[in-house]
Amino acid sequence: MSWRARLARVAVLVARAWRFLRVLSGDADYEIYLERSRGAPPLSRQAFYLERLRRRYRGPNRCC
Repeated sequence: MSWRARLARVAVLVARAWRFLRVLSGDADYEIYLERSRGAPPLSRQAFYLERLRRRYRGPNRCC
């Protein structure tokens, strides 16, 4: 395997790892939302964030 092929493979692995970390942390949620909302007009980034906050803090959010 040539060094260019190895470098390309490392670049792909780094990109996948970066994507995984963004998904895990929640940073990629808006991009995922855009990919999945093909039919309806999508919310703006700000409206998406505010709706997510509303859903997160709606109702009781503790166990006791």
